[in-house]
Amino acid sequence: MIPILTRTLGASGYGLWVQARVTISVVVPIILLGLDSAVPRIFPSKGTEDVGKDFSSLVFLTILIILPFSIALFTFPSFLADLFFDGEQFVVRFVALTLIVWSFDKLFMRVYRAFREMKTYAIVRVITRYAELFLASFLVIAGYGLFGALAAVLIIRTVLFLVLTANLSRRLGIHVPKLSRTREYLNYGIPTIPSGISYWVMSSSDRYLIAFFLGTAFVGYYSPAYQIGKALPFMMAEAVYIVLKPTLSKYYDEGETKRVKSVLKLSLKYLIVFSIPYLFGALLFHREITALISTPEIARKGSSIAIYTALLGIIYIFYKIYNIVLILEKKMKTVGTVKTTAAFLNFGGNLILIPYIGILGAIMTTLISYSFTTIIYFAVANKYIDLNIQLRPYFKILLSSVLMFSTLLALSHFTTVSFLLLIPLGAAIYFGAMFAIQGIKKEEYDFIMKTYRKK
Repeated sequence: MIPILTRTLGASGYGLWVQARVTISVVVPIILLGLDSAVPRIFPSKGTEDVGKDFSSLVFLTILIILPFSIALFTFPSFLADLFFDGEQFVVRFVALTLIVWSFDKLFMRVYRAFREMKTYAIVRVITRYAELFLASFLVIAGYGLFGALAAVLIIRTVLFLVLTANLSRRLGIHVPKLSRTREYLNYGIPTIPSGISYWVMSSSDRYLIAFFLGTAFVGYYSPAYQIGKALPFMMAEAVYIVLKPTLSKYYDEGETKRVKSVLKLSLKYLIVFSIPYLFGALLFHREITALISTPEIARKGSSIAIYTALLGIIYIFYKIYNIVLILEKKMKTVGTVKTTAAFLNFGGNLILIPYIGILGAIMTTLISYSFTTIIYFAVANKYIDLNIQLRPYFKILLSSVLMFSTLLALSHFTTVSFLLLIPLGAAIYFGAMFAIQGIKKEEYDFIMKTYRKK
C-alpha cells in the first residue's frame, strides 16, 4: 500500500490514511472491553457447548457497545476531523462505519486463535489483506483517491464480517444471549483496557501528535520508514505471540512449566537470529529502501526513522516474550500498570521533543518507553519463569551480523552493484557464518520446528 498511496496521494494524503488506521487501532480494543484478549485465554479450557453459549453472549454485548458509539461518531465528525484530519469529515465517517465490522472481525478471528486453528487464521488474514490491497489500488488508480482506499477497506471488512458470522454461527450455534455469561471475560478483559490504551499511546499516538504539531504531511514522511524498520521483527514477534498465547496457556494450565520455558527460550533466540542482521541492513540501506517503496522526498525527510524502528523491533521481541509469561500468570494488573506508566512517559516525551526536533523526537520517545516496559517485564516475569538466557549464542549472532555488515559496506563503497543484489548476498554471508560457528544448533532447530509445525 505504501508505494501506491504515497505516489498517488502524496505525503499529506498518505498521512490521512495512516491517521484513519491508527484511530481504528486504538478505538477497537477499547470498545471491545478487552473481550478479544479474553477469548484466546479462556476458550481453550471450555467445551464446545459452553463456548457456543459464551460466544453468543459476547456478540450481543459487543453490539450494545459498538453501535451507539459508531452512530455518534458518524453523526458528529467535525471535532475529530478538525483536530487530527485536516478538517476532512468524510475520513472520520469512514472510520465510524469501519469500526463496526472491524470490531466484530477482530473478535471472531480470536475464536480461531483460541482453537489453535492457525492455518485457517493465517489464510483468512492473508486473503483479507491482499483483497484490501488490490481493491484499494484499483480504486485509487481509477481516480477515487483517498475515498477509494477507505471504501476498499470498508467493503472487504464487511464481506469478511458476513463470512465469519455465517461460519461461526453454523459451527457454534446461535444461543439466547445471557450477559451473566460475559462476567468471566469482562473480569479478564477490562483490566487489559488500560494496557491496550497504553500500548496504543506507546506505538501509535506519535502519529497524532506529529499531525497536531507538524501537520499530516509529516505523518506521511514518518510512517513509511517506520513501517520498513519494524516490518520483519514486529511481524515475527506477533506471529510467535499469536501461536504461543493459546498453546502455552494450555501447557501452563496442565503444569508443563519446563516445556513452556524451553519453547519461550528458543523462540526468543530464533527471533533475535533474524532481527539483529535486519538492524544492520536498515543501517546500510534505509534510504534506498524507503525511496524504492515511497518517493525520493519522503526518503530524504524520513528514511533514518527505519534505523530506530529496526532497533525498536529487537526490544519489542523481548517485550512480547516476557509479556507472554505475565499473561500465563494472569498478571494483567501488573501489565496494565507498567504500560500506563510507559504511556505517560511516551506521551510526555512526545509533547516535549516533537515541537523541537520533529519526527526524530517521536521515535526516540517510543524507544525509551518500550525499553522501560521491557525492563520491568523482565524483572517481574523472571520471578515466575526464569529463561536463564545465555549471552554466548547472542554474541555469535552479533559477530555474524558485523561480518555481514562489513562486507556489504565495503562492496557498496567500491562497486556499483544494486543494493537489491547485495541484500541476498548479505543473508548468505550471515547464515553461512552462523552455521560455521554453530550459532544455530540442529537439535534446537528440530525442537522449535516440531513445536511450531503442529500449530
